[in-house]
Amino acid sequence: MQDFGEYASWANWTVGEVTDATLGVESTAASPAAAPLPTPLLRERNLAVQFVAVVMAAASTVAIALVGTLSIGCHAAVMLVAKIGPLRTLYEALSGAYDRLLDQLAQKVLRDPRDTPALRLMIAITFSVLPIFLVQLVLKKPSLLLVAVF
Repeated sequence: MQDFGEYASWANWTVGEVTDATLGVESTAASPAAAPLPTPLLRERNLAVQFVAVVMAAASTVAIALVGTLSIGCHAAVMLVAKIGPLRTLYEALSGAYDRLLDQLAQKVLRDPRDTPALRLMIAITFSVLPIFLVQLVLKKPSLLLVAVF
């Protein structure tokens, strides 16, 4: 095991120094580009990276919270509507008809019946995307609200 002595402060290493020290080779980099950053510049760069990381984490948390809130709200609405007998019966009838239609389509289109969930997903995405694009065509300009809905 080598004693890295002058390399004890690994935060100031350049890539060449890390590689050279790890391999036990004398450094051949004489260019100014290989020199480590001065300590104040290194601290400023680290602070900037940490600030960007905190902002990204906060934005991700907000986005996840919005999606989670929407998901929980929709689930609560479904649970409430499921308690209404006629609506539940109507849903079960529509769902059964949709399943039978997909099974028939899968038998004609797919080679492997195990791909039926993928077909179901493609049709669901098509049914959700198509109205949004049609509305944008009618409006003749993309809308940020419609993009967000998608």
